[in-house]
Amino acid sequence: MLRINTAIADPSCYRFLFHKRHRSGRVLKNTVRILSLDPQGKVIIKDIKMEYIILLALFAFAYAQEDAVLDSPVVGEEKWPENDDTNGGFLAGFVYSNVGEGSCYFNLPEPAVLFHVLNGHIVTGDGTNPVEGRYTVAAPAGWEMENGTLRVLVYCGRGTLFNATDVEFSCDPLDVAELSVYSFPQNDEVKETSSNVFYRPGYHQGDALVIILPSPVARSNITGADGRWEITISDDGRSYVVTGFVNEHGIDDQKEVHFSLDYLVTDEDNPRENWFSAGQITVAVTTIEGEEGVVI
Repeated sequence: MLRINTAIADPSCYRFLFHKRHRSGRVLKNTVRILSLDPQGKVIIKDIKMEYIILLALFAFAYAQEDAVLDSPVVGEEKWPENDDTNGGFLAGFVYSNVGEGSCYFNLPEPAVLFHVLNGHIVTGDGTNPVEGRYTVAAPAGWEMENGTLRVLVYCGRGTLFNATDVEFSCDPLDVAELSVYSFPQNDEVKETSSNVFYRPGYHQGDALVIILPSPVARSNITGADGRWEITISDDGRSYVVTGFVNEHGIDDQKEVHFSLDYLVTDEDNPRENWFSAGQITVAVTTIEGEEGVVI
């Protein structure tokens, strides 16, 4: 005989789980009988197949896993400590969804020596400040958005090691950047690097791309330049204007201008004096007025 105590504060919260028996007394395998009380104390009896219980449990597990991913977008983190030869840091993926052509934001707990997005472009301007550890990132090229994960390489400063999970990460599908610079440098060797300036509308006749570097460089090159492009370089070697684009408006397939450079090292004791990243350069696209061009 099963005795049910109805003198409880909330009888509906009680559950009794046992195998169901056939009238003959034998146990019916893979069947569970669930007894519960409604608020009036009436007994409710339900027989449920074990297969359904297992299926429900799997759904609950999957839902919990999805919540965990949303709580922490970081996947595949590989990290290393600092030593005498290198700074500590990590390589990790940051998962995003439903961003479309929007932007994502990284807010580091400490400024980093190197912040590089392997498959992303840095949106220069107010949303990016490497000195403060803030970066706005876009993925305008088709290959960058294929797996829904931004892969980030970070070298932390001495004594300021942090993990990928310490980074504040968010995205806004409505923040669409027309102009962005492929993330660089790709390492901390302070030698050479390459990048491109991506312009969503595409470069057209009458456009002028302006690139201003924060420091002088040992060598620079606008790579893959069309023979009809004109490149004007300022006397200090920090400002570049690219003109002579040939596409008419409506033909939008020329979206990238590639460049490479060698960093200038003037002091071996301070090799990073003229070292800079994509987030520190200035880019703009303007329209040439008549024959005067762009003044730099």
